[in-house]
Amino acid sequence: MKSTDSKSNRSPQQILASQQNGKLGKGPQSKEGKKRSSANALKHGGYAEYFVPVGQNVDAYQEYFQYHFDYWSPTDALEEEFVTQLIRYGWKLRFNAILENSLLSNEILNYYRSDLPLDYRKTRSVSSTYLLDGAKLELNKGDELAAIAFQQDLNGNQCITMLDDMDSRVFSKFQRTLSNLLEYRRSKNELQQKTL
Repeated sequence: MKSTDSKSNRSPQQILASQQNGKLGKGPQSKEGKKRSSANALKHGGYAEYFVPVGQNVDAYQEYFQYHFDYWSPTDALEEEFVTQLIRYGWKLRFNAILENSLLSNEILNYYRSDLPLDYRKTRSVSSTYLLDGAKLELNKGDELAAIAFQQDLNGNQCITMLDDMDSRVFSKFQRTLSNLLEYRRSKNELQQKTL
């Protein structure tokens, strides 16, 4: 008796039948089946080492990945690729926000350690002599520190400006990937409706 475990031992008719049967599959239908199927995504947790820098929480990425993978529940390889890319771009957007905050915080800490003539301990204010009634007279110390950090960054390497440009490009890729995923699903559903 011929073994059918290996593709090399399968007849052309068997391969064709498998391909045709595969096209009929619509993925898991029950909640339990979808959950079991989405567990396949856990193998992608290995990608965390590429997307999570040293010192950051790998589990947070894996939870983010799994939540979104479960939400989109891709039903074929192309959908899985769209969803994986969507997750990647979404994660980058989140990380860029953390990075921007860290850049500003780093500049603030550098300012605290510097010998700048401005006394960072005192709230600065202006005289109300020439201002309208109700005008703000004091600069909130937190706002001042953020502004100084931004100014220091601009006078240096302009990391925040570059990060903002990168963020815009990533967001554009995120939107395109989302549009492509939704368009692919729409056309796939239309095709399934025609074949029924």
